[in-house]
Amino acid sequence: MIFAPKVGILVLFSAGCMIYAVKAADAQDLSPNSVPNLTQPDFPPEKISIADRPHPEYDEVGYRIASYIVKPTISVTETFDSNILGSSSFERSDFFTSVRPTVGIESDWQTNAVSLYAEGNIARYARYTSENVDNFLARGNGRLDIERGQTLTFDAGYQIQHEARYSPESQAAVNQAGGGNYARFPTEYSLSTAQLTYVYSPSRWGF
Repeated sequence: MIFAPKVGILVLFSAGCMIYAVKAADAQDLSPNSVPNLTQPDFPPEKISIADRPHPEYDEVGYRIASYIVKPTISVTETFDSNILGSSSFERSDFFTSVRPTVGIESDWQTNAVSLYAEGNIARYARYTSENVDNFLARGNGRLDIERGQTLTFDAGYQIQHEARYSPESQAAVNQAGGGNYARFPTEYSLSTAQLTYVYSPSRWGF
C-alpha cells in the first residue's frame, strides 16, 4: 500500500506482496504520455485495460544519442469553449490555443536504467487572457539492478499546475475568504513527489 498525504513534498515508501513475477529490467509504464515508470511490475496483458496496454506500433521511434533514446513531441490544438467559467449565470465563450511540448530521455542499457521526462502545457485565450495558464511537469526515475531478483528504484517529480477558478476547490476558498463566487485568476500550485522502492523477487513470489 502507498500512503500519499496531500502535502508539498510527498515521500512514498511502498512494499506489496506480488503474485506475479517482478521483472524490473523489463518493467514498462502503464500510463500514457509519460516516461516509463521503472518501479512498476510487468503485469500480464489480460489484467491491463486495452487503453493502457502498450502499442509499440504507434510509439515514436525517437533519436539515439550515445546510449540514450530521446523522444521529443509537440502538439497544438485550437478549442472553442462556450462557457469557460463553467457558470450557469455568467457564461462567457472564447477560443483558446493549447501547446503541449514534451521530451523523454531513456537509457538503453542491458542493466540498470535511467529516464527523464519533461512536459509543458500552455493555454492562451483569445479574449479572456485572465484564464491563460503555463503548466509544467518534470519527472525522473532510475533502477539499480543489485542482483538477480533484487532491484532498487527511485522516482521523483515536480510539477506546476493550475486550479481552474470555477472549480469547487477554488470557489470554496474564495467564499471562505469573502471574495465572491470566483477567483480572479486560476490558482497556481506546485507539487513535489519522491518514491523509493526495493523489490526482492527471486521466484514467482516476492515482496
